[in-house]
Amino acid sequence: MKIFFVVRGLHNHGGIERVTSVIANRLADRGYQIGIVCLQKGKPYFALDNSVALHYIPNNRLMRVHNLRKLYTKQKPDVVIFLGSHRSFMNIPASKGIPSITWEHFNANVNWHPLHKLSRKLAVKYSQRIVTLTQRDVENYIHLFKAKNVICIPNPITIEGLEPSPRSEKRVLAVGRLAGQKGFDMLLDAWAKTTERKHGWGLRIVGSGSHLKRLQERIERLQIADSVEIVPATKDIVSQFYQASIMAMSSRYEGLPLVLIEGMAAGLPIVSFDCDTGPSQIIENNKTGILVPPNNIDKLAEELDRLMADENLCNDFSANALRSVERFSIDNIIKQWEELLQEIINA
Repeated sequence: MKIFFVVRGLHNHGGIERVTSVIANRLADRGYQIGIVCLQKGKPYFALDNSVALHYIPNNRLMRVHNLRKLYTKQKPDVVIFLGSHRSFMNIPASKGIPSITWEHFNANVNWHPLHKLSRKLAVKYSQRIVTLTQRDVENYIHLFKAKNVICIPNPITIEGLEPSPRSEKRVLAVGRLAGQKGFDMLLDAWAKTTERKHGWGLRIVGSGSHLKRLQERIERLQIADSVEIVPATKDIVSQFYQASIMAMSSRYEGLPLVLIEGMAAGLPIVSFDCDTGPSQIIENNKTGILVPPNNIDKLAEELDRLMADENLCNDFSANALRSVERFSIDNIIKQWEELLQEIINA
């Protein structure tokens, strides 16, 4: 079976690029012919199996449908998987006559452009399946778009052999693009209100992006530079897990945050805003971590302090997290993808 993924590009270090690479590699290992179609050129940030074929489409927006159609006619994929629901105006006509899956990676209530809602409607009408990352987004698609072809397949743990963190350092870790979505401005405001930062605890934000300067300025304005550091995004996120004892997430919205899943797989207790989709599907409140009402900075500070001050609570959350995260194993997730692909081919 020949499967094509269509993605903006693989040159960035985000969750979409990581999980696409991992799923493609694992399907290739299992005998599928895999191609990845990139709309932008750039060396893949994450390693790809040698058998995975990369196809770059010329950077001409007016000719994208034509160029994609030409590629599909030549390569004859059995199924095409679209990364994201916001390009249906391109993807649907280009793949006419080929079974397709729209893989939604964001909250269905969040629109990336003025016509995104219409793009989702087209995906529901013309794709054989909509795959969301959370059950809440399945419900969103049913409610908003009357979808009958939507299922949930969560993201898998993408790091093999991940061991529990020793949690020996007084460090809270946050990871993500330095962008408004991730809410690091609110995390810094919350950190400034914590008591435990004065008792040797530090906050490390790992990420790169356009908001670096304004976050650095905020750190200075809040007078917390002695306990906060921002380090660039890295491929070696595992070492960051191993240097942390707690993980924090302050996002305004998410799809299904891969970094939370993998933080739990490293045994890190988590404090997170309960934004519309994602964290509540990963975290069992007061069992594997703590869910805080969205954008509630005072409560975020309070719960961070509670975890930092209570080693026994952290130990309990860590042990529970390691058991809970098994449902996100790559073997469990790839089995769901294979069942879906066979179902579509056999329809």
